[in-house]
Amino acid sequence: MKPVTPPVSASSDAALKLFRLLVEANPHAVAVATSEGRIALINTTMTRVFGWSSSALVGQQFEILLPERFHPAYRQCCQILNESVDPQPQSREFMARQASGQEVPVEIGFNLVRNAGVQFLFASIVDLTALRRTEAALRDTEAMYASLVESLPLKVFRKDLDGRLQYANSLCAEALGRPDSELLGKTDFDLFPEELAQKYREDDARVIREGTVFEDIEELRNGKGELTEIHVLKAPVKDATGAIVGIQGMFWDVTDRRRAERALQESEARKRAVLDAALDCIVTIDSTGRVLEFNRAAEQTFGYSHEEVTGRDFGELFLPPEDRKRHRASLADYLSTGDASELGQRVLQPALRRNGEQFLAEIVLQPVPLDGSTAFTLFLRDVTEKHQTEEALRLSNDRFRRLVDSNVAGFMVATTTGEILEANDALLAIIGYSREDLASGRLRWDELTPPEFRHLDARAVRELSEHGVCSPWQKQYIRRDGSRVSVLLCVTMLEEREGACLCMVLDISTQKAAERQLQEAKEAADSANQAKSAFLANMSHEIRTPMNAIIGMTELVLELGLPAEQREYIRVVQESAESLLALINDVLDFSKIEADRMSIDQLEFNLQEHIAGAVKSMAVQAHRRGLELVCDIRPGVPVRAVGDPMRLRQ
Repeated sequence: MKPVTPPVSASSDAALKLFRLLVEANPHAVAVATSEGRIALINTTMTRVFGWSSSALVGQQFEILLPERFHPAYRQCCQILNESVDPQPQSREFMARQASGQEVPVEIGFNLVRNAGVQFLFASIVDLTALRRTEAALRDTEAMYASLVESLPLKVFRKDLDGRLQYANSLCAEALGRPDSELLGKTDFDLFPEELAQKYREDDARVIREGTVFEDIEELRNGKGELTEIHVLKAPVKDATGAIVGIQGMFWDVTDRRRAERALQESEARKRAVLDAALDCIVTIDSTGRVLEFNRAAEQTFGYSHEEVTGRDFGELFLPPEDRKRHRASLADYLSTGDASELGQRVLQPALRRNGEQFLAEIVLQPVPLDGSTAFTLFLRDVTEKHQTEEALRLSNDRFRRLVDSNVAGFMVATTTGEILEANDALLAIIGYSREDLASGRLRWDELTPPEFRHLDARAVRELSEHGVCSPWQKQYIRRDGSRVSVLLCVTMLEEREGACLCMVLDISTQKAAERQLQEAKEAADSANQAKSAFLANMSHEIRTPMNAIIGMTELVLELGLPAEQREYIRVVQESAESLLALINDVLDFSKIEADRMSIDQLEFNLQEHIAGAVKSMAVQAHRRGLELVCDIRPGVPVRAVGDPMRLRQ
């Protein structure tokens, strides 16, 4: 600073020197003006910053430092200071004029100094160029930040440590249903229900406490009162020192996405339920043949779990070695050429279970788009039993066809209303009609049936309608020549042709004739037998009387005292006569039974004696055969009984 003599005298040289030192030591540009407003003193900083030399300024009015448009403001400031009894420092922002004429922003602090009747205006001038540049940069940054935040399709907000909103972009304000002017300074408790606000506050506290990013899916009732789901991100805001000074967050509406996710989950669950409920095996493989999906039926059929087969090659697991190459080739052909001629067709293919057992499978392979590539779904069914059943049915049909064609029996396909649709030659021969008659459509089984048998047909039709089959029955058909033929019918409904039935017709005319002859012979034999039985029943007394006489006479002869040898002869005659009489009695009793003349007596007799006598009469024959016949009567057997002793002896 160049020494300048102030226009007023100092109280002392020492005080003046001290004053100058203080002015020079000030880090800001300083200008001291007299009460008339003339510059009396400047410091070196003034010269360095504004380019003014001391000689150029000292003695000049202070307004030289200010553009003319700021002169009124400067004078107003001076007036306030001069009129104040106890003047307080005044501070104003101005544009200052450098020596080069360039204007720079400054802040000037005016302080009125009064001492011993002398008054000075002390002006401390701070160059605001760097500050304004920083502020402008900050404003640009804020503008860029605001522009960026506003351009984002996100709801953005910022809170201080107390949870008060410091910023909310337009989308955030719209989501909350209030203008940003009503949001700033508000807390969550001012905007949301207490329970929800408490949850938000706890989330904020966690971010501040841990200094980490918080992420969550939350519910939010928007400005329209609709309950929505939002995806929230919250992060700490730090100052230049790294201290957390607030929270910045953003959220976006994920209601539709969450709804779609839930719908997808439900769809996947339904798909899985359908897959698991399907009776057929459903297997999805990717373009390389690796398993992606494997339903429950497939698990049961092959013996693997879903987890065990996922990602593994289908052909290696489930196909015999000789079929794997062809399987891969069919996939490759479709992927390279798009030729689907082999796809979508039912193919019979041997397949392997986990235990190595081979079975016959029916497979349909369908291409399906999957995430920009092609996958394949296989519908597979174990048809081993079906194939065996079909083969057995084919063989059975062949045998039946041979039976029909062999004309061993008559067969016809007819309706329950009387039409004959088909017939073999044997049936036509039975009823006496030709194939031309059948082709004309004039043949009806109801018209071929005599009236006295139609009630049997009606009963059979009812049984067929109720049960699908009916009991065989006999009837007659009227042949073309008017004669009648006896037939046996066996009928069953045909499942594949509604209202139609299959009839087997047997010509039983020969059997009927044989039955008649047999019946006639039986009747003749019965008549002869009855005559014989009647004769024997009528002659029973005449036949028994001579035998009783012989037996009686032998008993009398035995009482005459004959020699032993003669007595033995007579005893043999007696025994033989008694045996013959017993045989005659048996024959006569049987004849009585046949002639319905059998009777049972009710007499009291000695049971034990009759049993012993019956055994004794057979003892001689038993002895002759080298047998010993013993009669053992237990103590509990009664002595006397009531009945027919003769029939009991027989």
